[in-house]
Amino acid sequence: MFIHNFYSDLLISTRVLFDNYIFQYPNYIKKYEFNYGNRVFQLDPEYKTNYEFPVILVNLNNPTPTFGQRYETLKPIQLPNVNHTPVLYNLTNNKILYVQEEQTNVSLSVTINCESQFQAREIEHVLLRYLPLNKFINLYSFTSFLEISNTFLNKNFFDINNHKILNLFDKMDNNTGEIEHFFSIQYSPLLRNESLTANITDSTQRSFQVTLELTFNIQLPIFLFDDTNTNIEAININLGNFGGEFISDYPVLKLIRDKETYDDTRTVKKQLLFSDPGEIIEQDEHLTRIVFKPDPEFLELYDSYTYNFINNNRIFKNVEHEFIEQENKVIFDFPTTYFDETFKIDYTKPFILQIVEPFPTKSSCRNNIEIGT
Repeated sequence: MFIHNFYSDLLISTRVLFDNYIFQYPNYIKKYEFNYGNRVFQLDPEYKTNYEFPVILVNLNNPTPTFGQRYETLKPIQLPNVNHTPVLYNLTNNKILYVQEEQTNVSLSVTINCESQFQAREIEHVLLRYLPLNKFINLYSFTSFLEISNTFLNKNFFDINNHKILNLFDKMDNNTGEIEHFFSIQYSPLLRNESLTANITDSTQRSFQVTLELTFNIQLPIFLFDDTNTNIEAININLGNFGGEFISDYPVLKLIRDKETYDDTRTVKKQLLFSDPGEIIEQDEHLTRIVFKPDPEFLELYDSYTYNFINNNRIFKNVEHEFIEQENKVIFDFPTTYFDETFKIDYTKPFILQIVEPFPTKSSCRNNIEIGT
């Protein structure tokens, strides 16, 4: 089974690292550019940002798997293997699916172009404050959405149409028009600042560079298996699929569980992922309209359904809507000013639409299982 380029998630997560944890100001860095081999992609590319500083360029070097190795910075443990994480839980039949992971070192070269010598020195100081040299530290976390095949779900008795499955998300592939299935999993990589230099010797330069060499120690997904260890499926990374992926800068599943989305009277039937506002949003100066019109073969809507929005670390429950039964369509209208102030949809803040249906019977749930962490 192939998943998207997992290293793209790691590259995009550096935006979370710098914006949310180091500089702590979302608009301080004007542009991000990521390089992997001869492939390049940018986040929020705008013409006006081509002449603004600071700009961050991140280059992915060769990842180095560290299978079975232990680090002197980590406390030794006696368990044979702890790198497997429960990622999907079937509330209907109590089955669990796990992902097996292995530690991997990934080296990133980060170049920050600055407009002045003073700005370069300022950035160097801030980086040293949060990223001390030659020390592994845990500074940030992010959530990835990894694909899982319908074949593997069916083989393990996960009926996506009739079972209640925790941590399962759907997204339409805009290239093929097919529905893909995902699970969310949270990563908290260890960071090590290998070197940091500021090139400010020549005052006649148009820009001044701060160069940072980082090593990320992160778990790489290897294969999926069930709770009986009888069904195993290898995870292969599609390295050619680079750019266009998305992550979340907050723990999606924890937010859902904390807000008690699942209860004894209503339950989430589907969770739809959207990372591009153009997929479902129509907007003008005064009105922003979200239109959700699924294929009836995938999902038939009913008047009894309610809808939740998840975005930017918030859940909006029972959102007011208009249901058009003949077209299997639901419409949400907002004043544009309110929508722009409340919601933000981009590579690090996906929009999740929850379809909630009545659920008159109780369902058991293993609350002590930490799914996707």
